[in-house]
Amino acid sequence: MIYRMSVDENLSRIAIATHLNALGIPPAHACDQRSIMRGKRLCRTSGRWTPGRIRNMLVNTTYKGIHYYGRRSKKTREVIAQLVPALVDESTWEQAQRVLHAHQVFSRRNAKRNYLLRGLIKCGLCGLTYCGSAYNVKSCPYYYKCNGRHKSGQTF
Repeated sequence: MIYRMSVDENLSRIAIATHLNALGIPPAHACDQRSIMRGKRLCRTSGRWTPGRIRNMLVNTTYKGIHYYGRRSKKTREVIAQLVPALVDESTWEQAQRVLHAHQVFSRRNAKRNYLLRGLIKCGLCGLTYCGSAYNVKSCPYYYKCNGRHKSGQTF
């Protein structure tokens, strides 16, 4: 249902989470009463869908049939790719990634200012996206800078 809403209906993570909460469908960990959830914030949101949970499901490669063992290990070890039964076909999974990226690039993200080239300029050194920033200087109050941390300090 989550992949269908993302791919076919082109809904955002927020819209999908809102719809699932309105239907009263609990997340998996709320259904099986896992005792992992500790702390005030986690207990309050344990039975609700959040945009972050939707994103984690959409980007998880296990849904398309490839599980990576050892990826989260703190030890340095070889990551092993295992084939598992796919819940969605690979084309649907790829389309969901494109929809996620399209919503990410053009979201406002609580921006105080609109930057015309937001999400469109890529850094030539690291390949990350340039973002808009502001100075408190009258001569050049707004500029674009790379999200990466490298010594050149390039601005546009």
